[in-house]
Amino acid sequence: MLQAALLPTVTEAQLDAFLAEAAPLIGAPPPKTERPAAAEGSQREAHASAGEVREVLARIPNDGPADWERFNLIGMAIFAALGGSAEGHALFVGWAQQNPAFDGAVVDGRWQHYRRSPPNKASMATLLRLARQPWPPLQVDLATSDPLPPPPLNLADFPGPWPEWIERAAAGAGAPPDYVACALLAVAGATIGNARWGSPWEGWKHPPVVYVACIGLPSAGKSPAIGTVTEPMAELAADLNDDFEERMRAYRTVCQEAKERRALWEADVKAAVKEGRPVPGEPVGARDPNKPLKCRAYSTTPTVEAARDLSAANRRGMLLHRDELAGWIADMDRYGGGGGGGDRAFWLQAYDGGRWVSDRVKDGDEGRDVPHLTWGIVGGIQPDRLASMLLSGDDDGLSARFIYTSPAPLADVSAPPDGTGLPFALKPRLLRLRELPMPEEPEPMVLPFTPEAKQALQDWRRTVRAMEGDATALYLSWLGKLPGMAVRLAVIFLHLEWLGRPAGTPEPEAVDLDAITRALGFLADYAVPMARRAFGEAALPEAERDARRAARWLLRQSPTPETLNARELRRMGKGPGIPTSGRIEAALVELVEMGLVRRAPGREGGGKGRQRADWAVNPALWEGRSWPPGATASRHFAQNMPMPIEPKAPIALPSRFSGYLTALLALLASA
Repeated sequence: MLQAALLPTVTEAQLDAFLAEAAPLIGAPPPKTERPAAAEGSQREAHASAGEVREVLARIPNDGPADWERFNLIGMAIFAALGGSAEGHALFVGWAQQNPAFDGAVVDGRWQHYRRSPPNKASMATLLRLARQPWPPLQVDLATSDPLPPPPLNLADFPGPWPEWIERAAAGAGAPPDYVACALLAVAGATIGNARWGSPWEGWKHPPVVYVACIGLPSAGKSPAIGTVTEPMAELAADLNDDFEERMRAYRTVCQEAKERRALWEADVKAAVKEGRPVPGEPVGARDPNKPLKCRAYSTTPTVEAARDLSAANRRGMLLHRDELAGWIADMDRYGGGGGGGDRAFWLQAYDGGRWVSDRVKDGDEGRDVPHLTWGIVGGIQPDRLASMLLSGDDDGLSARFIYTSPAPLADVSAPPDGTGLPFALKPRLLRLRELPMPEEPEPMVLPFTPEAKQALQDWRRTVRAMEGDATALYLSWLGKLPGMAVRLAVIFLHLEWLGRPAGTPEPEAVDLDAITRALGFLADYAVPMARRAFGEAALPEAERDARRAARWLLRQSPTPETLNARELRRMGKGPGIPTSGRIEAALVELVEMGLVRRAPGREGGGKGRQRADWAVNPALWEGRSWPPGATASRHFAQNMPMPIEPKAPIALPSRFSGYLTALLALLASA
């Protein structure tokens, strides 16, 4: 039985042509066309010159077996390209004469048919496609491969039981362990905060806070992975406020006592004035105390003013956790008077733990003096947002303060939890960090480096200096922060090792060689190549970034389109997502270098109007010539994953065809 899916797809124009020639054979009158005939001698507007068409036709061979569909398609394309002109007819005749089966009457008949029913499915782009112009080799890897592959995370850099904890937490979150490990560094560092700083030698010290950007698409599992370490921190913060109601009662009691003292004093002042004696001074305890604030460990959406007040009330330090760092950066512009300069300055200083004194006019007498403004940051961000928001504009040093992690997506969906759970709960370990004694003085306790740790750090500084010789722009600024990052991470790794020991183990008193070695291993083998990866594509010119996005989109399409148009791509609901036609045009220019497209301007149907800036797609993509047998570009791009094949919709034939088809079927039945 003949399957409908195996039948070729035909156009209405092809059916018209077929019926016109079949009618005499079955004794039926010629079919009538519903399109109005053009006036004798009328000519449609051309969108190519005769010379351009002649040049293209010279590259379309016509010396093989007669191929009616190809012959008719080329005729329609010539007619559309030259607007049905006499030159077009002559070029059609000249090309058709190359074939041994040439019949001048058939060629003239086709041309007259095009006049009665102007073609609207062929154009100069069709001729260019059929001309078999040599396409450059496809460079698909430029679009599908990472500019730099992600480095592997060496969990052995993490001491004691932490590698197993990170692996299990990542498995439960369905995410790469990189996100969990880097988020752990940010949370542990912020929990230590101003309780312990690291100082290799006098005059150089750093708080243990780090800024971490987890880069990935929405499906990468960033949020669940970060949540494995931030949620226990939130639970810890809630436990720290068990006595908050008791503190509020004491506050209200003192306020009432101050009110009464103030009333008595005011009465004494009034009487003294009335009696002409000296006015008594304000007694101690006549003013309301500062209202107690809840102990906080982290925040998600603080304004600069709120972050300042949180720092004043929680002098140990804080963590900023944003599910999307792009929103945090946008808030800087929203609340920073359009430029966000003041907000960025705040967060630049929050990294260094320096003094922050707020004396804005609107603060009045309530200006805040924060001795050590210390915040850690962790959050997720999508690759395109990283380029457009964090790595764009002037280099003010904000992007240089981040540790970036952009791991490859998991090769498969994660396995369901096996019931083993985490090897230990994180909250009690964070509580041990939180209970590190804070000095009474506003200055943090400083941990010195052992002589061996100092020497390792000094060697690292020389290594960084050598790396800076070949670096430029944002990456160069980032490299400049590496020695300080080593100090910060050494303090964090030192305390992670301490947390792996039994409770009651004396707290660390100095940064040793093991701690700095772990920090340097993490930076050299992971953070540095990962920063190159993060800055790599983000630092590309806009057109090149857009080209990679457009190429990835094109390779995912099934079926692959034969032509592209910038305006249509911009309006497409599921297009490449590039916002303007101008940027899409610039991206298509870049795709020419990849061998994916080339210009094929034309006007649809050869009619009047603005010329279409069409681009022909390399036939290797939609014909499968450059892919393994039986594969398409989409299959190749998806690593040979099976693709659903959509059945072709049945053809709805116009009613005027039914009589002719009935007669034809009757003739075939009697044959």
